[in-house]
Amino acid sequence: AQMKFGLQLEKHINSTSSLPEWKSYYLSYNELKKRIKAISLHVGDESQPSNGYHGASSSAETTFICALDAELTRVTLFYLDYEREFTETLQSLQTELSSSPPTSLAQCQLYTCL
Repeated sequence: AQMKFGLQLEKHINSTSSLPEWKSYYLSYNELKKRIKAISLHVGDESQPSNGYHGASSSAETTFICALDAELTRVTLFYLDYEREFTETLQSLQTELSSSPPTSLAQCQLYTCL
């Protein structure tokens, strides 16, 4: 039997192979899924006025869009922060390597990669 995506994601997040410090930065899949289900309850409900937000026609859709925007912003900021850290580390290592001559074959090979 095939495992549902939400269960697979939860299993991956809680597994030892994932990075525990990243756990809080995954999209809140279950919360977003609940909001999508709320939208499906409003499908065909003509009493909901259109509010014009990205074409959303119900408060459930607007709530989902706002929640999704917030999740994507949170994940993007996390990614950008990590990218900045890695870039700074790389620059520091390149500076360190360029300031001292290689003393081994492994360092010589590393120099050619940078």
